[in-house]
Parts: sequence; C-alpha cells; structure tokens
Amino acid sequence: MKKLKGFDFEPTMFYDNQIGGMADLANNAIYAGNDSEIYEHELIHLYADKKWPNNSHELFTEGLATYLGGSVGYPLDYHVKKIALYAQTHKVDFSDLANLPPIDEYTNFQYTIGGLICKIVDKKSGLAGLTVLSASVESDEAFYRLAEQSLNITPYSLTEFIQHELEKYK
Repeated sequence: MKKLKGFDFEPTMFYDNQIGGMADLANNAIYAGNDSEIYEHELIHLYADKKWPNNSHELFTEGLATYLGGSVGYPLDYHVKKIALYAQTHKVDFSDLANLPPIDEYTNFQYTIGGLICKIVDKKSGLAGLTVLSASVESDEAFYRLAEQSLNITPYSLTEFIQHELEKYK
C-alpha cells in the first residue's frame, strides 16, 4: 500500500524483531509493518494531528505517541526503565536530546524522554497541560521552555529533573 501511495521504502518500519509503522496524516491512514494489523503509536499521531494541527515539534508528537501508544511494540515504561539503567553508567545530557543517539534499535532518547515529559505533565495538569506542550515551536529550546513552564523547572535543571524522575524507574 505504501508503494502504491508513492512512498519510498522505509527501513525502520521493517526490523525483523519489532513492529513498526507510519502515520499518513494527509490521507488519515496508518501503514503498519511486520505483519502488525495496527500500530497504536501511529494511531496517536492521527489523533494528535486532529487535536493539535499546528504542532510540529518531535519531542511532543513522538513523546505523546510513545506515552499513549508505546514505541516499537513496547510501552513507555519499558523504554524509561532502559534509559534509567543506561544513565546509571553513562553521562547523559538530557538538555541536548536531539543529539543523543538511540540506546539500541528499540529505545530512542527523544521518543522516551518526550513521552516521560508528556506523562508527567498529563498527571500534573491533564489535557490542559498537554495543550500547553502542543504549542507549535521550532526548536528544542522552545519546547524545553514549554516543559519547564508546565513542570516549574528551569533550563539549568532539566537534566537534573529528568534524572530525578528516572530514579523512580530503577
């Protein structure tokens, strides 16, 4: 179906040991790979695009999809636990998420920490808090300011805040 719609091959959709997919927002469709009938992560993308059509920041869109729909077939908490264990033995600068490489083919810092931020904001402020995070921003720094506003933290404490939250998952 993807080829019929004119999409090029997407290798990340087809890892042998995980499910994958892609949301086609323009056509309100989901393409699921590896024999999965539905991919909840991509379904959240369709919903979020309708709810917040002007948002384009990956930390929110992928974070929300990971928080509510998991990623590569695993729930958010699975990924958060892996990052918590990884951070015990590696120095991680969470204020530079865009430049952190994935831990492995399953767990990605951007999706996971974005998801953790969405989860914490949702627990604290519900839909109103997520709506604040959904504002259209062009940079990670602007997204961090929204997260800091929602969580009452400063740019200098983002790494410490995330490390503190990760302690709960060890």
